[in-house]
Amino acid sequence: MPDWSYQTLFRPLLFRLPAQQARSLTLRALGLLGAHELGPRIIALMGHTQPPASLARTVAGVPLATPVGIGADLPGNDVALAAFARFGVGLVELGPVAQQDWAAAAPPERQAAAGSIVLYGDSLLAAETLVQRLAACTVPPTQVAVRLGHMPGASAEAAAAERVLLLGQLAPWARLFTLTPPPPDWSLAGWQTHVASLVQAAAAWQRPLLVGVAADDGPARMEQVVRVALEAGAAGVLICGGAAGAAGSRLLGRPAYTATLNAVRRLRATWPTTALVAAGATHEPADGLALLAAGADVLQLDAGLVLSGPGLPKRINEALRFQLETPQQPMQPRTWRSWPGTSW
Repeated sequence: MPDWSYQTLFRPLLFRLPAQQARSLTLRALGLLGAHELGPRIIALMGHTQPPASLARTVAGVPLATPVGIGADLPGNDVALAAFARFGVGLVELGPVAQQDWAAAAPPERQAAAGSIVLYGDSLLAAETLVQRLAACTVPPTQVAVRLGHMPGASAEAAAAERVLLLGQLAPWARLFTLTPPPPDWSLAGWQTHVASLVQAAAAWQRPLLVGVAADDGPARMEQVVRVALEAGAAGVLICGGAAGAAGSRLLGRPAYTATLNAVRRLRATWPTTALVAAGATHEPADGLALLAAGADVLQLDAGLVLSGPGLPKRINEALRFQLETPQQPMQPRTWRSWPGTSW
């Protein structure tokens, strides 16, 4: 779907609905499109989304067609995997998963004027449900990641046992795994043992494991969590979950951008070679270019797809290609166009 049609037609209609209802409707529609035998051709015809070959790279041993992906901070990607995989992305992250479904404290809300989506806790998808959907899905033309959650309130030991089982269930379909950030009440020793057990389970399937941290974790806490995880064998870090909002909520989109950018800079300065994924903050191509320049290896889109439109991956890919092909020429993001009537 071109951004010009999304911004002028579909977004105004969808934004008349509550955020959760609009997302469910969109995901179901994309799921039906992706499952139709003509779906891939329709998506290709409407979007011309194939990333240029110059953007291909390998991150944590996983080959990606582009460093632009779709993240699991907004759950439900599994419903539309076949369609999302053809949006010009190198990676689609599914989840978070647990052994049982778990609903967030309240449905997400949109704050369009602020460029954000408000989350009230994690919604967890039962692994059995995801396995059934993946088994019924044609292998998509992109890499699939799964974010491993755990039941709320679990200890580090109990959560590790749950996640090892989840990893074994989903490894046949996932090329890599990520973890939701550790709760603040887990000790560093418990966290290290937790990560080590998961690294061992992932290694049996030859799958890399990335650990999650919140973008606005304090620098000292973030460094401790990451250092312990990397020493335990983790392959990299996922900065996810946006930034803290009111009453325990989390904000994806523009409000999370500065915290995410600062986290990328700090982590890259300390660990120059580890895989680093930035999620929850890319709203426009300029955001993505800045995060990549700061040291991110991969961008994961979520709120940006809702607020800016499904052409966002294509626009970032084209901006990256322009940057690679004309590195000495200053970019003019306000005038360079990728869709009729739409500038980034």
